[in-house]
Amino acid sequence: MTYEFARKYIGGAGFIAYFLWKELKQGVDALGPDNKLIFALGPVTGLSLPGASRYCVGAKSPLTGGIAKAESGGFWMAELKRAGFDAIIIEGKAVKPAYLWINGGQAEIKEKLTG
Repeated sequence: MTYEFARKYIGGAGFIAYFLWKELKQGVDALGPDNKLIFALGPVTGLSLPGASRYCVGAKSPLTGGIAKAESGGFWMAELKRAGFDAIIIEGKAVKPAYLWINGGQAEIKEKLTG
């Protein structure tokens, strides 16, 4: 993301609203593979400041049809920022159980191994 983009849409909730507004087709099924699941960080995530350990996750809501988002805190978002990501957009539908692997500045969907 550019500095100008981050300044205009300030943080996780703004990033999620922008990407859902711009990228979702009108009438998309909220429970279908065309919806997007977005994890977005705030502009100060990873800094040693009060409230800087926050992230936002959002998608089109199946209940209201509008944008649904939630915020949380913890440690993993600082690691995501250090890996070089401000937001992650998950699209489509996995055929089998899968997980998101982030390592060395790269993100990929990996198939879950079964025991």
